[in-house]
Amino acid sequence: MKPIVSLLDNGLVLVLAETHAAPVTAFQMWVGVGSADETPAEAGLAHVFEHMLFKGTKRRGVGEIPRDVERAGGRINAWTSHDETVFHITLASRFWEEGLDILGDAIANTALDRDELTRELAVILEEIRMGEDSPERVVIQDLFRGVFRRHPYGRPVIGFGKTVKSFTREVVADFYARWYTPSNMVLVVAGDFDPRLVSRRVRKTFARFRARPVPKRVTRKPEPTQRASRVSHTTRPVAEAHVSLGFPAPGLVHEDVPALDLLAAVLGQGASSRLETRVRREAGLVSEVRAMAYTPRDAGLLAVSATLPPSRIGKAVESLLAETLRLARELVGPEELEKARNMLESDAIYSEETVDGMARKLGFYQLHAGDVGFEARYLAALGRLDPAELLAAARRYLVPQRVTVSLVMPEHVRARADLRGALAAGRRGATGLRRNAKPTVEVAVTRLPTGDVLIVRPDAGRVVAVRAAFLGGQRAERPQEIGLSTLLASSITRGTVRRSAQSVAVTMDRLACSIGGFAGRNTFGMQGEFLEKGLREGFALLAECLREPGFAEAEVTREKELLLDEIRASRDNLSQQAFELFQAGLFGGHPYGRPLLGTERTVSSFRASHLRSLLAACTPAGAMVLAVVGAADPGEIAAMVEERMAGVRAKGRAVAAPEEWERPKRPRQVVRAVDKEQSHVVVGFPGTRLSSDDRFAVEVLVEILGGHGGRLFGDVRERRGLAYSVTAASMDGIEPGYVAFYAATSPGQEREVLAAMARHARLIRDQKPPAEELRRVKTHLVGSQAISLQRNSARASGMALGHLYGLGHDAADRYPGRIQAVTAEAVVEAARRYLDLDRAVVACVGPGADRLDLVGGAQKAATRT
Repeated sequence: MKPIVSLLDNGLVLVLAETHAAPVTAFQMWVGVGSADETPAEAGLAHVFEHMLFKGTKRRGVGEIPRDVERAGGRINAWTSHDETVFHITLASRFWEEGLDILGDAIANTALDRDELTRELAVILEEIRMGEDSPERVVIQDLFRGVFRRHPYGRPVIGFGKTVKSFTREVVADFYARWYTPSNMVLVVAGDFDPRLVSRRVRKTFARFRARPVPKRVTRKPEPTQRASRVSHTTRPVAEAHVSLGFPAPGLVHEDVPALDLLAAVLGQGASSRLETRVRREAGLVSEVRAMAYTPRDAGLLAVSATLPPSRIGKAVESLLAETLRLARELVGPEELEKARNMLESDAIYSEETVDGMARKLGFYQLHAGDVGFEARYLAALGRLDPAELLAAARRYLVPQRVTVSLVMPEHVRARADLRGALAAGRRGATGLRRNAKPTVEVAVTRLPTGDVLIVRPDAGRVVAVRAAFLGGQRAERPQEIGLSTLLASSITRGTVRRSAQSVAVTMDRLACSIGGFAGRNTFGMQGEFLEKGLREGFALLAECLREPGFAEAEVTREKELLLDEIRASRDNLSQQAFELFQAGLFGGHPYGRPLLGTERTVSSFRASHLRSLLAACTPAGAMVLAVVGAADPGEIAAMVEERMAGVRAKGRAVAAPEEWERPKRPRQVVRAVDKEQSHVVVGFPGTRLSSDDRFAVEVLVEILGGHGGRLFGDVRERRGLAYSVTAASMDGIEPGYVAFYAATSPGQEREVLAAMARHARLIRDQKPPAEELRRVKTHLVGSQAISLQRNSARASGMALGHLYGLGHDAADRYPGRIQAVTAEAVVEAARRYLDLDRAVVACVGPGADRLDLVGGAQKAATRT
């Protein structure tokens, strides 16, 4: 249905996009102010106000807004960019009036509590420190600083520690008064609602929001033409190097943007893109690579980013630049152009699967292009472009002298001189490269002749999702096979008996579909998303990869190298390291205690024969649950599956269920000292099973403690400002899993954070949650599930795994009732059963972690409480 755009009397633009695909509604308020509108002394101010908007109003106190959203079964969040600040609420459609009231109250009546501002500034300073620990953020920020030397896009959106510390309530209030005026805003409502009712209520909600003129914007100095390449590099305590290359590009409404998007897609988007094929897979120079055209309101850039081992920096930069410049020296072939065009056009379709995606697209185009119909003109221009026009655009923008390179590398590497040489070699090498209305849904469940189970849920959308699931994954791995399931999942689409890996990748890109393997703690399988018109050919390819994988030694070797690179890169993800350390401490020798990616020792030992053996062990006839959701007829799907999946699958070794792991008899502490800015703390306990009825009470318990409006967030982050990130999580397995708390905090505050976690664990064991808190949390969980099931891929996954685990293919449909049935007594019982501080495992990764006595601190805190 075509979006409806209207202008309110106070200047607010309202965009209504009605769709009844799911009982979900999204509200997004797009405000036309971002970091590029700040003066240098205000750097980070837009982001600070974004944090403050939901901190209370004249009607709602501190913490009440997230609780009210959860009470309405929704999610609330915000983001700040260079050109906009966006506040969004997504919730079950029956609560749309509450969602609108909350957003309208926050926008028009923000309180800006002085004490809350002080606490939030401390949280943002933690966020800045966290960014300094992220090489991906550092390398991109360095690239922007190098490209935009005059324009404010060169400053970090989050600001600097010095400027953030200087902000007072008066400064923040003045910023709000200047920029938060109706004529500088676009409200988008997308989803399941009556447009007439929503329009009337919006006008009433914002009737008293007084119009004010939008202030004169800070002069955004355009960049002069860059006449020489620029290089920046920095060192960090990281395992992998991170590099980004950027060329100046125009802004959103420029006529060359469609051509630049196509060039970026040809270069580094999709499984058969040039960088993926030549630099990552054939040359083996990088472990990850991608390209993008960043085209905001003002001039942007075309960027290439890669992660790589430090030893390959020079050669990798040379190859990345050579492949990029090749676009300006040779015509893109018609098949390659059509493949890229299909990818971009399919992105427009896939983005409309969720109401959030729909609202985000409409808000962006209305605010920055002044027209929600901008995409139609963009897609039309995309369809008209030919190879000669792409070449002309590449020659205008991909000029060797205008490249900027940023590099983050491990502290022991010194590579600046190599980069200059690599750029020169890349410029030379570019010339010598070789060319190359909502229906009733009836779910059909069928037992196939093979013994496998087929589940089909017809849907009116244009995307068809397929999930083929088997028991396996981490639980099927023997000690010498740690990580083998992950390698199997990444290798299974790298060629078949009849097709090369490149042929598989080209077919996927031509069909604008995605096919891949997946592996988790309990399962292995394959997943695919297809446009309706390409389903038959796409499914045939998925079946071929599953039944006849090639596992060519060269491809397996390359996938091993990429997985080893990923393992090394994971050392820089401190939250992941903390959880892996915790899991090893809790589960011991059980497969759940091992890293999903594997270890360098085990992965290095794998061969193609190991993959064939594990695949045969996990996928015998009768072991598969295949779920299909989308525009598909159950009878036609069954015939297609029998045609493509018929025949005897190889029988492999039997997969033995692992023995139950032994619960800790006393508290344990596991630590790892690293030279970083933050400490990452996990305290966790033995958890429940997928088959246990109390897992719903555990889920409610975890949300009470660790949700966005939960007790830990309100205490540790909001009230005390001890951590930017604090949460709770649970993992339910076929064997018992875990319940855990996590926080990222500054060194020296670990014990205080842990003590707070221990106090809240003891409190929920002793006191029933209030009825209002329980109702709010349950409504939030139910609403969050509805939001998560908007995509057909999520529905297919839920049905396949539900049947596989013995929970029923309709487990997701029964989830709301099971959550709503959880009582306060059941939550306390779950807390008493699982939050046992005498059996806790405490993990810490951070500076000086090896000198901390965290277990003693937790026990003392529990005793005091």
